[in-house]
Amino acid sequence: MLCHQCSYTYIVQWFVKTTISLSDTSSILLNALQQLKGRIPIELELFLYKDDYSIKAFTLPRKDKYLCAYTYFNKNIVHVQSHWSCTLSTALNNSLTCINTVALNGRSSQTNLEFLSYLLTIVSCRQITSLTIYNSFDLYQLRLLLSKMIHLRTLELFYQFDYDLDDERNKQNVIKLFNDTSLCNMLMSNGLKKLHFYTDWEYPDTIGIVSLIVKQLPHLEIIELNCQNGSQVPETLHILINGLPKLNFIIFHGVLTGENEQESKMRDLPNHCKRAYRMEDLREHTNAPILHVWLQ
Repeated sequence: MLCHQCSYTYIVQWFVKTTISLSDTSSILLNALQQLKGRIPIELELFLYKDDYSIKAFTLPRKDKYLCAYTYFNKNIVHVQSHWSCTLSTALNNSLTCINTVALNGRSSQTNLEFLSYLLTIVSCRQITSLTIYNSFDLYQLRLLLSKMIHLRTLELFYQFDYDLDDERNKQNVIKLFNDTSLCNMLMSNGLKKLHFYTDWEYPDTIGIVSLIVKQLPHLEIIELNCQNGSQVPETLHILINGLPKLNFIIFHGVLTGENEQESKMRDLPNHCKRAYRMEDLREHTNAPILHVWLQ
């Protein structure tokens, strides 16, 4: 029995190892609602997998901070609510009261269009402060979104290598957003402070991408980089420290290659930087090589 007194979101999830079809979900969700009945209305989220399914129960109103377009529009995910209509727009409306982060996948253009048509009508985009984008995104859709997110502070860009494209096309997809000056100006006007940039393959030109970032997003205060490339660490840090006057913190995923020339450049880096900084190598404390840089 779910607690009648809770003033926060209570979440329960369980998995069932059996194969079902989409037509079975109504009876399964109805039975689950009966078992979890209480004074507090709840929402159930059923995920269909190949050999099993899972159900996640939320007390309402949900206190989510994060909303992924895929979760609400994937055909293998079913939502139902007790005490409230279970239409999609109502489910979204009841779930978005606390949302400040939205996630979209650039490889699901049609899903994103459908998602945006709901999002822009039922939630105030003024409350969205963080946007997460996976893969190369349609710039028209992104421009529409950014025109509404006037308080956006954090942008996370995660790029996966597309094996249907050659290396050059993958590289162009990564820099496409940063080459669009009007979009970058919009990000700065909206007050963007933090950028997290990630590729799941060794991006060959870290210097080129950070040079574009410095040029197009000059007011960044925090930047996190993970390009799977440790061959250009001193050059990358030099560009960021000298090129972004408001920058105060860098998180760099990568490790020095161990070459004598690179080690020498790192030791000499303070002599070529306009600002003082403190650097911490977290290799001893984490499984992955990470550099933290605090700027003064």
